Amino acid sequence: MFLTTLIALLPVLATPAPLAQGWPTRDVLLVGTPLPSANNAAPRVARIEDAILATGGGWRAIVVDDTGARHILGAPSLSVPAQLEALPPGWTPLRVDLSLEGNRLELLERQDDPKMRAVFYDGAPIVAVSDPTSATPKSALWTSIQSAHITDDGALLIIGTATAAGSMLPTPTIVLQSVVAPEIHDAYTTGTQPIGDPPASPAAAMNDLGHLVWVCNWRDGNVPTRNPGAGSSSQSIRLMLDSNVLLRSGAPTIWPGSTYELNTAQPVALNHQLEWAITTKIAGPNAKRHAIIKNGQPVLLHGQPVPFLSSATFEAVQLFESAPLFLNDNSQLTWLGQKLGATGIFVDQTCIVETGFTKVDGVQLAAIDTDAKGFQATREGAQVLIRGRLADGRAGLFVALKPGL
Repeated sequence: MFLTTLIALLPVLATPAPLAQGWPTRDVLLVGTPLPSANNAAPRVARIEDAILATGGGWRAIVVDDTGARHILGAPSLSVPAQLEALPPGWTPLRVDLSLEGNRLELLERQDDPKMRAVFYDGAPIVAVSDPTSATPKSALWTSIQSAHITDDGALLIIGTATAAGSMLPTPTIVLQSVVAPEIHDAYTTGTQPIGDPPASPAAAMNDLGHLVWVCNWRDGNVPTRNPGAGSSSQSIRLMLDSNVLLRSGAPTIWPGSTYELNTAQPVALNHQLEWAITTKIAGPNAKRHAIIKNGQPVLLHGQPVPFLSSATFEAVQLFESAPLFLNDNSQLTWLGQKLGATGIFVDQTCIVETGFTKVDGVQLAAIDTDAKGFQATREGAQVLIRGRLADGRAGLFVALKPGL
């Protein structure tokens, strides 16, 4: 009854007919591929840990070979063979990113000191642990760097923590620095605002204009709250656009008697028009359901009927709180859902890729990762990079291309 009521109150969406074949999909990098080398005994890709696809088709990935060594592999377009990138001696890669113009960003960690991390831009370090931040007070120093991202147009986002020099405070300040390389022009910090712990990726997203949507764990004065599951309420969680509150955990939804239940690992999305989206929980009198909220309005709900590629009729969809969201500048939302026996990637209400249905060189796509790195859509939404596995057992990176590209 609760689910029926929730779905009945959803806004009416335009629902196109299911595509006959979805988007054409091809492989980009397969596990087992030899690393580029003149040596016939070159190591092979054993695992893919991080990957990014830029709007122009350039891509990069962090791979682990069969000896356990980590590398960055990439190419300027999907039609060019991949090459290994040189790494600074003594550093190992944690995250890679790529702009439309080919500017490279990576988060690296010292092999002899895992606490020492640095962000490199086009091969040169720009921020490292123990460096000063642009935060107030100016004496604040980075104590950790958790992630780094670059947009198509070269704006950068660095997420980490910092403390004032000489401070004995046990809880460091969050710093989210909005950067236009190589000059830092803005920072979101504790300052005078009661902002708490940093978001876990993918709970932060930035557009090319430097605007930021992010989930934070709110502080009550100087007393930090804890994440749900660590012994306190989720009522302290906020969804922010820059320094403005968009959504609060515990706030009422459009459904009578139900409230939003946020946490700091929920995926968010933001486009140039400052439209935003988040996957969150709806807590009701009898149940909790995941929902996708766009610009403050629910647009998709766990259990809502949607058109999968393999279905003649609409089927109830399961949403994943861990799967990412992408919102392009035409207001189209790319998201991941599941039904019994299949996982699909959707653009709004159109399924573009489905396991057990989509084929790559004649082989069925058997699985799509449902975690935060399972897929990524480019800014215009016409290309989707997928981490998954084929029916013949080969795992790897695949790309779905909008028909007509």
